[in-house]
Amino acid sequence: MMNECELQLLRAHRLKEMRKNELRLTQKDLAMAVGVNVRTLQDWEPGRSPMPKPVEKLMNLMKKKCHL
Repeated sequence: MMNECELQLLRAHRLKEMRKNELRLTQKDLAMAVGVNVRTLQDWEPGRSPMPKPVEKLMNLMKKKCHL
């Protein structure tokens, strides 16, 4: 079973991969879309700070929309 730190790193990796490869957004574009500073997003992607659950849910919704 994964601990919270490992889960945070997994979510961070998923965010970056989804942003780049599936949504094809820049960090600036995604930060604007979710209403955060670019620096905040830059801290989420390598797992330096935890990504809030609502943002993770939003990313999953955006992913589903891209595949319709």
